Amino acid sequence: MKSVVHLKLVLLLLISPFFMAGFCSKEDKLTPIMENNEQYFTYSINGVDGSVSTPKDSLGMTTSNNFTKFQGFTKTSTLTANYRMSFTGSSVGNFQAKECVIYVSGRYFVITPSPINIKISNYGGLGSFVTGTYSGPIKDSTSGNVYNANGQFKIKNW
Repeated sequence: MKSVVHLKLVLLLLISPFFMAGFCSKEDKLTPIMENNEQYFTYSINGVDGSVSTPKDSLGMTTSNNFTKFQGFTKTSTLTANYRMSFTGSSVGNFQAKECVIYVSGRYFVITPSPINIKISNYGGLGSFVTGTYSGPIKDSTSGNVYNANGQFKIKNW
């Protein structure tokens, strides 16, 4: 049984860079991807609504030194959506995003100098969920137009 789990972990580590290309930086740590149909990250940008949710997609989070990062991507044959959002904090409360990138159907939306506000309503320990909402201005990196983005999330704390 351990060898099967070890083999799956090795395969995940080998193929992860292909899924995350252009989405992670050198400073990012690999996050175990756990499938659970209760996890989601939704977005609404300029009238376009969508989500990344399990089990059809991959979501994960990392926490280190009071810094939290959420990330996820669609697991379809063509990458149609992915996101990455981080903030300084690891508890219930209101925070400002340090990073926010949402990719939707060929367009990247990125953080502006104005803050994206994150409200954490539940920050469960390991094996529990982190839930909350976010809203604020986000810039279309193609056109330069700024839109309001908002959504909600529920991600398992691994």
